[in-house]
Amino acid sequence: MKRLLIVALSLTALTANAQKMVTQAIITTKTNMIVDETEEDIAEIGGGRGGGNFRFGGMDGENKIITYFKDSMSKTVMNTEMMNSSMITNNNTKVMTTLMQIMGRKMGFYINPSELAALGERRLDTMKAGPRKDSLIQRMENDKKRKTSIAYTEETKKIAGYNCKKAYVIVTNFLGQKDSTMLWYTPEIKFNGLSSTGSSATFSRAGGGGAASFEDINGFVMAYTQKMGAGRRMEIEVAKIELDKEVKAKEFEIPSDYDVKPMSEMRNMFGGGGGGGGQIRIQSRD
Repeated sequence: MKRLLIVALSLTALTANAQKMVTQAIITTKTNMIVDETEEDIAEIGGGRGGGNFRFGGMDGENKIITYFKDSMSKTVMNTEMMNSSMITNNNTKVMTTLMQIMGRKMGFYINPSELAALGERRLDTMKAGPRKDSLIQRMENDKKRKTSIAYTEETKKIAGYNCKKAYVIVTNFLGQKDSTMLWYTPEIKFNGLSSTGSSATFSRAGGGGAASFEDINGFVMAYTQKMGAGRRMEIEVAKIELDKEVKAKEFEIPSDYDVKPMSEMRNMFGGGGGGGGQIRIQSRD
């Protein structure tokens, strides 16, 4: 009888520590952009034909990001003073639809993995034809030699009610130089196709080369710091995870009042698609 009791207690402990695969949730994440004092916000208005050109970060200070998740679908909503945006992702097919509302105009684009690969090939061809083609090609070859590893630690703390552990994602470049991203993750829960929320989640799904990938972390990432360049870094931390609220399928529907086009037709929004990051061109419809 005593042996049976010990076995029963062991099975109970294993069940309690088992990782839960989440099927639906609403995740509230707080982000805080920290800017070096020598950096200034960029907000340029050009007087070109048909409207102005705007270049901005839009994420300075503290912001809130809400992610809706159900089965294989996720939607990340981010509202700033300059722009309201959301990204809807099918985490099985990897099709991403980005919606933006800027100065009253509602627009968006969608892209799938094959189109994303084709866009990268076109960008590569453009760079090969440029004046700095040799250095750019060499840099891309060096990027292919980067190695990523994860270092887990036993250091723990609680975030949003979840027991979390510290880990490091370490990227080693072709010279052997290492750059690491420290994060806190909870091994208690995991989502299908969603390893984190916030900046890294958005840019890694969109193919952003500068974003640390958390896909191989054994759990859900609850806090991390993302390097943004230009003397800026973004601190991201989950404030709340709601597992008991129903997330309806209509949450992932594309509103009919948005002008949504394929990414290939929207490249002119990003300065012609030649790799100029962060510049959005808005033209009046007059």
